[in-house]
Amino acid sequence: MVTTRLSDLGARLDNNNVVDMRFLDEESSWRLFCKAVFGGGSCPVELEKIGRNIVESCRGLPLSIVVMGRLLERLERTKECWKSIKRSLKSGVRLENYDHCLKILKLSYNHMPIHLKPCFLYMGVFEEDNVIRVSTVVKLWVSEGFLNPISGKSLETVAREYLKELVDRNLIILVHELGYSTGSMKYCKIHDSLRDLCLREAENERFYHVVGRDSPRGIHSQRRIVIPRGTSKKIIRNAMKSSPDARSYISDHERVRLLPNLRLLRTLKAYEYGGFGGHKHSVEEMFELVIPRGTSEDKVRNAMKSTPHARSYISDHERVRGLSNLKNGFGGFEGHQHSIGEMFELVNLRLLVVKSDPFPKLPSSISLLWSLQTLIVSCYGSDITAPVEIWKMSQLRHVYFGFGEMTALRLPDPPSDSVVVMENLQTLKGVRNFKCDEETVGRIPNIKKLGLVYDEDEGIGPRDVCNMECLRELESFSCDCGTRVDLLQKLTFPHSLRSLIIMCYGSVDDVLEKVSALPLLQKLKLQHGWFTTGEWATVEGRFASLKSLSLSSCGNLEYWMMESSHFPCLEHLHLSWIQLKEIPAEVGEIPTLKSVSLVCCKESLVKSAKRMVEEQEELQGEVSFKVEVRLLNKKEELESLANPNFQVTAQVFIELNPNPFPICLCRKPATT
Repeated sequence: MVTTRLSDLGARLDNNNVVDMRFLDEESSWRLFCKAVFGGGSCPVELEKIGRNIVESCRGLPLSIVVMGRLLERLERTKECWKSIKRSLKSGVRLENYDHCLKILKLSYNHMPIHLKPCFLYMGVFEEDNVIRVSTVVKLWVSEGFLNPISGKSLETVAREYLKELVDRNLIILVHELGYSTGSMKYCKIHDSLRDLCLREAENERFYHVVGRDSPRGIHSQRRIVIPRGTSKKIIRNAMKSSPDARSYISDHERVRLLPNLRLLRTLKAYEYGGFGGHKHSVEEMFELVIPRGTSEDKVRNAMKSTPHARSYISDHERVRGLSNLKNGFGGFEGHQHSIGEMFELVNLRLLVVKSDPFPKLPSSISLLWSLQTLIVSCYGSDITAPVEIWKMSQLRHVYFGFGEMTALRLPDPPSDSVVVMENLQTLKGVRNFKCDEETVGRIPNIKKLGLVYDEDEGIGPRDVCNMECLRELESFSCDCGTRVDLLQKLTFPHSLRSLIIMCYGSVDDVLEKVSALPLLQKLKLQHGWFTTGEWATVEGRFASLKSLSLSSCGNLEYWMMESSHFPCLEHLHLSWIQLKEIPAEVGEIPTLKSVSLVCCKESLVKSAKRMVEEQEELQGEVSFKVEVRLLNKKEELESLANPNFQVTAQVFIELNPNPFPICLCRKPATT
């Protein structure tokens, strides 16, 4: 028998007899703990509650559970003794046995290839227990320069390969591995013990310093400073004064103001763009370093004067403010004036992620940020107009504007006097009335993610969207056509497409016919579409790769005729706010099915789903999928249907209905 943390090694040795070990669940963890402490005997009743809390802190890691169990085995079995151990864990005190545990885990780090080590250590900057967006990790690794370029591969591809290596080594945990999406990694976590290992090794190697932790060699020459939540103002101020050569300040939630002499600033992440919350700030304030809440301006100013060489300032959820004493700003904000010229002198900036107050346009001087790779701005208000100079920013890789459907970026036509091809651009999302003509398509040949919004303005016609199929690298496409059914019918899709989201208030019959033929499509989400006949009949040989199907607020859909072979790969089905009377029993016969989600659907649909589960239980004994039903209001009859494979919950309001009404209301298709 061979044990290894390397998943691929186990598969190479004997692919037919590999046992994939997972983190233990609550009960399995408790049984292992009792075996380590009591030799398989039962835990005294008076110690069980405390013991379970201690086990919970081990997060399902068998090694941690055993080490903790062996420690408690040698101590007094009293509530006072066990409570002291619990307090030690809570306060961060590391015991001798826990250090031994880290030494064992460190073996994985010692045998790690050199190119993976900085990427692994960087995971320690994220807060404990955070669910982390993989795309966030990828963008930060790229902006920090951790990746070795590989011929024929983008840096993002290299980053995901590095992350996959860490996952295969069981150092990173995937959360919803497929993201119910396109088969790619979407969210990840790092176990507490492994995060502690990152922090310890980062300190030893002076990769970054965590404020509040002892540093025998001092922090004067540290390049990255991590400021944990809850750090006192005094400690922060002393740390910043002691680190004049820092390249990065990494902190969650809080802010400090940035002085205009940070010419080497490389990364500015001011909020978590995959989530909610955070303060807004005006665009002229986008250059603000982030430190803990409540720090006074004087303290911030003193600290920042001591860090003129910082290159990266990273923070979640909060706003960033630049202190330039200037004129010509976008408009006042809390009495500050800012110079656009000085703002865009940060020529080394690679990543800029901010949440902003409304502003009308980006200045043409944005093109001075010649190193900028990622530009993400969340803004609630009117649309933002980009200057024509944005087409000359050849280093751009990811551009994302907007706040839902409320705000979008308006791009001008490419300049006729320039033939710059934006070969690096992979993401362009939140763009309104985008002209996808031959000229524009030629400027973005490698685009992989595209998100567009269309309305009645600017004279956009069907000819402006008929070149979509020329984007040969496009993998993810979302389009809100509103009532522009004429555009929807002319949309053509490249065969490379893996994820498709369509929002419209028109007939979707023809579109579904085209979409069903896409050979690689794995995720399809349809909102508001109208089924002209009230029926949807699927056929054999279509939706060959579809894994996730979502129908939300689709009007006039009452009957769905299908066979299990029509969706050979389907894993997740989501139906919400629709008028469908019954779910086809054949859905339960799809061998790959894992989950069915029903939100605010008809009572008859819920009951038919229950029958579908019961039929499969009778036929197979065990059901490979689960059904989750969420009701708008409590209904005892439906709630009584619940069992382990059929969950029913009722809330006053469960999810944001795409319509402003508590029922499914869809506009009839507009005439063309």
